Amino acid sequence: MVRSCRLFREALHVTKSFTISSPKSAARIVARPYSESQLRHGIRRTACTPFSTVASWRTTSSEAGSNDPSKHTASTGLFSIPNLRQPIDFISLAKKATLNADSHRNALQAIPHSSSQPVTTVRLARQTLHLLDAISNEVCSIIDAAECCRCVHPDESWREYATQAFSMLSTYIGTLNGDVGLYDKLRSVCDAHVDVLSELTEEETRMMTVLRTEFERDGIHLSLEQRTRVQETVGVITNLESLFASNITHQKHYRDLNREDVCQIIPHHVLSSMVPQSNQSHDRVTISSDDNIVNTLLKYSPNPSLRRDAFLHANTSCPENLEVLERLRNQRHSLATQLGFDSYATKFLSDKMAGDRRTVHEFLTNMSHKVKRGVKTEMELLQNAKFQMEQSSEILPWDIPYYTGLIKSQSIEGGFDTSMISPYLTVSNCLDGLTNLVQRLFGIQMVTTPFESHGTGPEQWHESVQKISLIENDTGENLGTIYLDLYPREDKYVHAAHFTIRCGCAVHDAESWEEQDKSTFAN
Repeated sequence: MVRSCRLFREALHVTKSFTISSPKSAARIVARPYSESQLRHGIRRTACTPFSTVASWRTTSSEAGSNDPSKHTASTGLFSIPNLRQPIDFISLAKKATLNADSHRNALQAIPHSSSQPVTTVRLARQTLHLLDAISNEVCSIIDAAECCRCVHPDESWREYATQAFSMLSTYIGTLNGDVGLYDKLRSVCDAHVDVLSELTEEETRMMTVLRTEFERDGIHLSLEQRTRVQETVGVITNLESLFASNITHQKHYRDLNREDVCQIIPHHVLSSMVPQSNQSHDRVTISSDDNIVNTLLKYSPNPSLRRDAFLHANTSCPENLEVLERLRNQRHSLATQLGFDSYATKFLSDKMAGDRRTVHEFLTNMSHKVKRGVKTEMELLQNAKFQMEQSSEILPWDIPYYTGLIKSQSIEGGFDTSMISPYLTVSNCLDGLTNLVQRLFGIQMVTTPFESHGTGPEQWHESVQKISLIENDTGENLGTIYLDLYPREDKYVHAAHFTIRCGCAVHDAESWEEQDKSTFAN
């Protein structure tokens, strides 16, 4: 239910938003979308993606971003969310969200219609859909922020309370997905007379249809006992997924390797800044399972033994996830069969473009045939290159990055040396180019802005995070903010991902808007 309502909220607005990706970073974008009917009312949309500062970006004046004074109060907290100023606030905000959502549920039940008595007016249809949307908004505004925080915040207490809030609200979402009363009210709109349905907007109709499909796919048709079992299984799955991701992020493993081999690729002072060097031996250094370190060694080291050691170290550094993955696989299959699917793959694909496993299999098989000749040609290039270096043509997994780079650098088959263009693609140059692109395409300036908390509050969750305002050229209006968090660090999410912090939502009984936040990560 929550996902469908989120789609509805996002579809209601013409949104100006930007997402920038960069290794192991987390930049947050705030962009204000506009309602089609009320373009003068803004919604803040934020996103968290990976980034860093650019010295050439100019700083805003003191007036920049002051269009909405209510957003600049002393209570502004993490991700610019009001009253999220200390870790335990996640718990109180989660409890408040469930109370507010329950209030909307009660208001919905008070509307005099049901599946046996469909709505008869457009007003009641819209009121029902927007109350369903309001329930989703209350929950998503906190659970999405909690999901982002537990993946990026450097402070363990913040991550711990965010995880608790996420778990609380995940359980509550399970209750919503099994609420027959909500489903009954939705059906009263879906089954309304064509004269009523024809007056709904395209977005309202899509939200209504997708939400009903999602309710039914998630087992709303089951008995109370069966729905309770489904909710329990979903809870177990959510916890296992969280544990799997947490193990990858927080379980760092270390290994000592030959100092000379490693430091030919990564200077000792650089390695020391990334990994504590506790080894007292002069001929050994310590590396971690960090992707940046391992990938650098795999790509640039000519030593096959070092590449092998680094590859095996990185890919065997989280053995505890083998058990977690097996339990997760079993629970997902159990959930699918409880809901009437023959497998989790069938359930997962049921609302996707492919539709079923057969289509996916045919697509992958067809693609495999099409690329087979190219794969053979490239594999022969790799084999020839390795034979020239090592007198062996067997390509092992840890050989591919090194020999691929070697072939490109020697301009074989039209390749090129990437080091020739690297000086032109520094972070600063790339972001300057992005700034120019955004201004030319969208008429929006990107300018450096001080944090609202002035270093005393939690908005800036790490000292390397920077804040960029998006200013519309024509009006001078502050459309939103980008938080740039480029650099890798301990306990930070290590894979590419996109997190929504908070969706925008029109307050339909008032001339105002609630904030909209988003978070995008790419590592």
